[in-house]
Amino acid sequence: MMRQWEIWKYPFGEEIGDHRVVILSNDERCGKDRITHVNGLICTTLRPAGRELSASEVVLNGTEGFDRKTVVRCDVIYLIAKAQMIDKIGAVASTVRRKQIARAMAAGFRLPNPWS
Repeated sequence: MMRQWEIWKYPFGEEIGDHRVVILSNDERCGKDRITHVNGLICTTLRPAGRELSASEVVLNGTEGFDRKTVVRCDVIYLIAKAQMIDKIGAVASTVRRKQIARAMAAGFRLPNPWS
């Protein structure tokens, strides 16, 4: 079963290609067979190395299952078809990192930030 905060590989199609996604939907939604889609954030390799991140980006790394520094973009939430997921590659297990993502989402969507 897929779970919130897991990172999966997903085929976005020709225009975007295969990318990792951080699952945002809660475990109840992820676990219901009749619910076919979940919400996720796209992850991309950090290029060029050393570039400045926007307030809506967070760097993930080997701790989360990546083999190189990767940026999770927190200003767009994608609707992901559960049946099309390819592989689970890791998870955002750290509470600190989860809060960083929540802060970046608040910045990206111009929402009040309860963690500031």
